[in-house]
Amino acid sequence: CQGMDSGASPGGGCARPPPGPAFWSVPLPMPQSPPAFARCGDRDLVLYEMHIGSFTQEGTLKAATAKLSHIRNLGCTAISVMPVNQDSLRANSGNPDCWGYDVISFFAVDSVYGTPTDLVSFVVEAHRQGLAVVIDFVINHMMWGADSFVGPQYFLDMQTTWGPRPNFEVPEVRSYALAAAELLLSGFGFDGLR
Repeated sequence: CQGMDSGASPGGGCARPPPGPAFWSVPLPMPQSPPAFARCGDRDLVLYEMHIGSFTQEGTLKAATAKLSHIRNLGCTAISVMPVNQDSLRANSGNPDCWGYDVISFFAVDSVYGTPTDLVSFVVEAHRQGLAVVIDFVINHMMWGADSFVGPQYFLDMQTTWGPRPNFEVPEVRSYALAAAELLLSGFGFDGLR
């Protein structure tokens, strides 16, 4: 293979994408997990819902990290972050303002927002400022067309308004979803899933 048009993968070697939309994932080293964090009690939780793409002019995790003191100064004790998964609308447009519900992968941090290291740095800084961080974990559907390139055997015949619904009766689908939840909680250091 010579070049992307002929099937060369970004990491070298040769691969052919399946028919339909194709998105390459470039594996990055996993950042070190953040240290344990003890949040305030439930009665003291004051949530601030944050969309990374519209919280700052830059729309990135690094820019949001730099403004976390703003949330703390409002009197909030926790941040509920809208989805940060690689999103097909953001991937195709580069626009950080897309909502994040057209999920390509439950594991990939959206490249428009930053890297896995940027996400861990965001969580670490929030914790340093006494803020718990909850993530919106979109698991009930994937982007339109996912059933075509992932395989229809992993999805229910029914469609949601937002895209195909994974079939959690399939052991591989259950394992995939649980591993993604574990990555968010243990690997990235989030304090909860919504």
